[in-house]
Amino acid sequence: MIVGGTALGAGLAACGDDDSSSGGVPDSGTPNPPNDTGAPDTGIDTGRPDAGTVAKLTLVNATTDMGPNAAIGPNAAIRVCFKQGTTDMNLGVAPYPPLPDKPAAATPTAPPGIYHGTGGTFPSFGLDLEGRIIVPIVMNAASLFAKGIVNPGGGSPGTTCDELVGATRDAAIGLEPNVDYWELPKIDAGTFKKEKAYVLVLTGCVGDHDSVAAKCGTGAPAANGAPGIGNLKVQIFETTRAPVSPTQLGIQFLHGSSQLNAVFGAAGIGSIYQPGLVAEPGDGGGFRPVTDGSPGLDTLSPVVAVTGADTDTFVAAQHAPTDPVNGSSLLPYRLPLIQALSGLGTPTAPTVYVAGKNYVFIGVGDPDTTTEPPFVFPDGTPGDGGNGSQFNTKFFHFLAFPTDPTVVPYTP
Repeated sequence: MIVGGTALGAGLAACGDDDSSSGGVPDSGTPNPPNDTGAPDTGIDTGRPDAGTVAKLTLVNATTDMGPNAAIGPNAAIRVCFKQGTTDMNLGVAPYPPLPDKPAAATPTAPPGIYHGTGGTFPSFGLDLEGRIIVPIVMNAASLFAKGIVNPGGGSPGTTCDELVGATRDAAIGLEPNVDYWELPKIDAGTFKKEKAYVLVLTGCVGDHDSVAAKCGTGAPAANGAPGIGNLKVQIFETTRAPVSPTQLGIQFLHGSSQLNAVFGAAGIGSIYQPGLVAEPGDGGGFRPVTDGSPGLDTLSPVVAVTGADTDTFVAAQHAPTDPVNGSSLLPYRLPLIQALSGLGTPTAPTVYVAGKNYVFIGVGDPDTTTEPPFVFPDGTPGDGGNGSQFNTKFFHFLAFPTDPTVVPYTP
């Protein structure tokens, strides 16, 4: 389960189943996507059969700070293990590899993981989650990579979660709780129902984070505390699968950025945050809002049917501040770029966002450019999108996934 955050496509449903180019400047509205979003293959248009009636799970890593031990350059990533069982007495670590277990094709030497500000849909192991208790175990992708815990190829899953943190764990690997992995509270049986689809958003900070506590969200520990799970938690939202008009996009919106609330304040957000689509972001013309007013934090809006084209731009508000305001920016993002940031394709049209289907758009990341510049070099220094700098997925942006995703079986 993912009460803790992962880089999708590798196995939440799986986790629940038993069975760079130059150019682009921060205020241009067209930042370059990163070489690797950390999002595993989502299974869209793969031609493989759907996994069936089990719950469909899409996970987003909206965490603020995973602590000093999880750093991978200027970013950090997680992988997912889990315990499962039908009662508290028979819970055990599932014998699957920590997901995702393979690096992205574009960056084959990078640690596999779900990086800050990325997500995806889990594949299936064939397990019906409805009757299962799930205990998410958030794995430190940096630690696993350093210890050589990656898919070895050849059809073998390699080292599995039970060998890492289960009853049959290999003591020689020596993973340390709250440094190399974080075990989160259980998710009760009956949470994930058959024929339903869910978005899981991992939020918060670990105990030894060094961020402004307010950016971590409610219940966050003070900075530089002892290692622990802090206020890491998974928010679970059921998405709407019913189709909309064949001439319109169905859009639900989920506000998942506690950093945005901390930067602008609850009162300030009301005037700058009502997301929607525009054809031309410069003047806000033809604005089509997708929420009724400013969205609440960790709240999923009902479906709004809007007309749109896959070259449109998604904005935080009709006249959102695209230039730095007190060090903060809310940039417009064209749908092809959102597609790329979501791990669903390249930053070019046509996109997967087609009329007649529903999508959940999610706002994640930190709009404070003084702490999270829109573009960074591998050493974390700010860039402008050129000379090898890449879009910083810890900076505020939007992701968007189908509310009724295709789920495919996990293959090692």
